[in-house]
Amino acid sequence: MKQRVHNTTNWEEHEYIDMWTSVHFLGGLVGGGAGHIVGLSVGWMLVCGVVLGTTWEVVEYHLHIEEYFINRISDVVIALIGAYAMFVVFVNTSPRLLFEIFVVVLIAVIWTLFGYEGFRTHVTQNKHDTT
Repeated sequence: MKQRVHNTTNWEEHEYIDMWTSVHFLGGLVGGGAGHIVGLSVGWMLVCGVVLGTTWEVVEYHLHIEEYFINRISDVVIALIGAYAMFVVFVNTSPRLLFEIFVVVLIAVIWTLFGYEGFRTHVTQNKHDTT
């Protein structure tokens, strides 16, 4: 098994929960909102969340993004918690909540950009360390 290479950013991988957990949670918020908009029940929204979350983890695996197995599971579970939380928010939607949802989505995009930069640093460092 290849040794994990940790970069010096706060986006390092940890066994259970790391900074990437927040990205999965925010992604779940967006997914839960989308599920409600298209009319999915809570059950179907959670099924779709499991399928999409697991698919994403498989993609990461095939891209050789190394994570602890338990971290992959927690990523999917955290995304489902985010999706359910957003679904509950949509049930009680008011114009103010819609504005707050917009702010959360904006934060998710910004947070993901920071995460991507950390990932890019990790991949670049990993290439230099393995050559």
